[in-house]
Amino acid sequence: MLDQSWVWGLIFLAWAIPALRTGETHLIEPVRKRETPVLFWSITLTWIFLSAAALIYGL
Repeated sequence: MLDQSWVWGLIFLAWAIPALRTGETHLIEPVRKRETPVLFWSITLTWIFLSAAALIYGL
């Protein structure tokens, strides 16, 4: 099942949505939007981009 790209798209989306809600994400260590906004948005937008790419590729 993990060979399907749409599954990875959902996983990346599952990481991005809570990050947008809470303003905090975890890569190697916690990254908070208030403290390091550029890094936070870089990580979150990368996950959203990867999610969209995987979901489109899976179609």
